[in-house]
Amino acid sequence: MRKRLLIIIISVLVAAAALVVVIYRDAIFSKSSPQTEVSASDEANDAITDEENPAFCEPSETMTGEPLDKVLGDGETAPYSENILEMSLSKDSIPPIENPIYTTIEEADLLFEDYDRMFVYEAAEGVYVYPQRIMVWHEIVNETIDGQLVSVTYCPLTSSVIAYTGADGIHDDNTYGTSGNLLNSNLVMYDRNTDSRIPQILGIGVTGELNGFELNTLPIYWAQWSDVVNTYDEAFVLSTETGHIRDYNRDPYGTYL
Repeated sequence: MRKRLLIIIISVLVAAAALVVVIYRDAIFSKSSPQTEVSASDEANDAITDEENPAFCEPSETMTGEPLDKVLGDGETAPYSENILEMSLSKDSIPPIENPIYTTIEEADLLFEDYDRMFVYEAAEGVYVYPQRIMVWHEIVNETIDGQLVSVTYCPLTSSVIAYTGADGIHDDNTYGTSGNLLNSNLVMYDRNTDSRIPQILGIGVTGELNGFELNTLPIYWAQWSDVVNTYDEAFVLSTETGHIRDYNRDPYGTYL
């Protein structure tokens, strides 16, 4: 009896701690400084599958090519949409980066420590590196790479990073934003064309016009900064000049992960 009571108490404490983190998240981002424009004059899952460089994370299965058909019926998505937790944050209160600026490995090396976490996308036109230290404040970067729209998404609470294309089964020019809501602590995105809700890990629309449609993904790798430096001679590293005032030396979630 005492053992069961202890388990119940621990479960309640864990749930309460998670709730505190979510409330803290809302408070941090709802009070963040307003966006400031960056003018053109300012600046015109644990290892790569490479056997030679096992320090990178292996990406999830790639789904590229033609837009996918509807994979879930309305009834099948209902359990997801009905359990979305609506928070106090409005859409894009956690602001995605829409016009990313990049810097070189040499310049970025002055900012990052060897152990800093990076998300690496290897494109035909070059290697793109997205520092977790920046992504934690924005969660989504919308960009055009290799002639197609790419959205790099990261959820700090579930520690999940996924790259989606703009082809979503109905449109081929979609970009994504942060809805401010959560599903099982995971980021719920919305698409700019139809305002449908899409849980980041699920990658399937659960409301609106995209209900039941699965997004196309691209492979993206986890790495440490030291691995990036040792692996690539050149890369496009996301700059801290995001157009927003944020302290990129501080993680707003602290030691949650």
